[in-house]
Parts: sequence; structure tokens; C-alpha cells
Amino acid sequence: MISIFSLKVKIYTLAALLRSVFSSALSTDIGGRYVTWHPEETMAVVLNVDGSSFGNPGISGFGGILRRNDGSWLYGFAGNVGISTVIHVELLALYYGLKAAWE
Repeated sequence: MISIFSLKVKIYTLAALLRSVFSSALSTDIGGRYVTWHPEETMAVVLNVDGSSFGNPGISGFGGILRRNDGSWLYGFAGNVGISTVIHVELLALYYGLKAAWE
């Protein structure tokens, strides 16, 4: 079993590596960004999910939406987890989204 200290060191090391790799992609510009979505031309259902945590761990929740290939809404979901970590709620969002898509 890996110790908590060893796990913490590995996470901080990876975070530092990611910061150094993506530092040129980071911007301090807080201006707006336009986001577009291009519909699929085939029959498809699109799943978008997100998990969020105020702190890590902290008060957490997740949500998602299933859309048809033309962008119209099929199903939405959200959940409150209480105190959890970001990765946990991200995975819960994916789990519940895939479960909804299967059903």
C-alpha cells in the first residue's frame, strides 16, 4: 500500500510537470470566450458532464446533459455529494451520465 505522504509527493510532482508543460497555454486574460458546438451528422447521443468541488476535498456536486445529434435536450441530471474530491465527483458525473445513456 502506498503511503499518503508518497502519494502526495507524486501528485505535487505531476501537478508541477503539468504546469510546466501547459504554462504557455495558460492565459491571464479573463475576457469572454466563444464556445461553439457542431452537431453530428450521424445518429448519435452526446453526453456532457462536469463535477465540481469547493476545495479538494470540499463540498461537491456533479451534473450532466444528454443531447440528440442536433443539439436538442434529451435528459439532464445533477447530484450533491457532500464532502468529496474533484476526481470522485468527475467520475460520478461520468458514471451517472453513462447509466442514463444506457437506460
